[in-house]
Amino acid sequence: KADAAWLSIGRDRGELAMGEGHNIMLKFSRADIGMFSSYLILENLSNPLDMKVVRVTMEIASLPISEGGNQLFNVQVSGETTDHHNNGNNGRNNSTRLMSVSKIDKIDTGDKPSILPSHASSHDSATSNNP
Repeated sequence: KADAAWLSIGRDRGELAMGEGHNIMLKFSRADIGMFSSYLILENLSNPLDMKVVRVTMEIASLPISEGGNQLFNVQVSGETTDHHNNGNNGRNNSTRLMSVSKIDKIDTGDKPSILPSHASSHDSATSNNP
């Protein structure tokens, strides 16, 4: 399947003035079991040499493999990992954040596969300020 089947972004174009920021919403679908990978490319139209490439990966497994843990997902940017747990810390991370992740208010797995290693909602989101 094409990458668009598991990953979409809330806004795919726009302009920012110097010093401005914009949140980018990434939407992950867990409709299929497997390992998925793609790249998010940010271009600077004023300076084509200033291009940013962010690798986005996701692994989805069946429920028996993922039961027993409380980690919802992690976000890794530039080699630094941020883990997000459903353990009462309101989504706070265990390391310095390079990418902030929106709070998950509801966890609903139903009969669908879940994101390793625990349960997450059908569409989880991550936001980033100027990745």
